[in-house]
Amino acid sequence: EVSGVLGVLYAGIGVAKSGWPLFNSAGGMEEVWHTVEFYGNTLLFMLAGTITGKLVAVHASCHDDTCSNIEAQDYAWTLLFYVFMVVGRALMLLIVYPVLKFSGPGVSLSDCVVIWWGGLRG
Repeated sequence: EVSGVLGVLYAGIGVAKSGWPLFNSAGGMEEVWHTVEFYGNTLLFMLAGTITGKLVAVHASCHDDTCSNIEAQDYAWTLLFYVFMVVGRALMLLIVYPVLKFSGPGVSLSDCVVIWWGGLRG
């Protein structure tokens, strides 16, 4: 068996390496891939939202003649998870900051703050 993700990855590498002469323009092909990326992201986030919504609906439904709603602890867990994500992203950027600073055009500390804060916005 072969992973579908790896199959798509290697197909993309093959097309990127030797497929350009088969297409009329690189710009047109770039637009096609941007469109495919947009629809893929849309499908992925719709699927994630549907699954999450279903889990929330199941949690807030009635079982054995008792009904449970989303409680205050659920909001607290959500907030705590968000804080962990923000702190984790900051730690990751602090760890890789020396590499980012000296590679390519370089990244300043203020750029890292923008990456850190903006990265969780989608």
